[in-house]
Amino acid sequence: MTTTGGILHLDGHPWWPTGFNAYQLATDWTVNAGCGAMVDLDSYFSSRQPGTVTRFNAFQNLAVDKRNGKLNFEPIDAVFTATQRHGQLLIPVLAAQDGACEDEQYRTRKWYLGG
Repeated sequence: MTTTGGILHLDGHPWWPTGFNAYQLATDWTVNAGCGAMVDLDSYFSSRQPGTVTRFNAFQNLAVDKRNGKLNFEPIDAVFTATQRHGQLLIPVLAAQDGACEDEQYRTRKWYLGG
């Protein structure tokens, strides 16, 4: 992505970012506790135009295997892999202001300063 004269360019072409908040993409009920519905990643990404931006939760609790409590990044990795397959762009979010799908604790200024 570049900018020329106030216009964004993606791969050398003028680009206006559009996207979707698909927070639940890393939900895999066979592996993690999830956050929202389980989604068929290929169906989701193939329905989007190439270069579309998707924001999703890449929270720590989605990388914890509910069966044994150990780290398991497979559900999050699957989102990145599907994104690449379909020529999409991602914004992975590591923590939410409201604490939803994590510890349900609202993030105050103190959290950001010491986080």
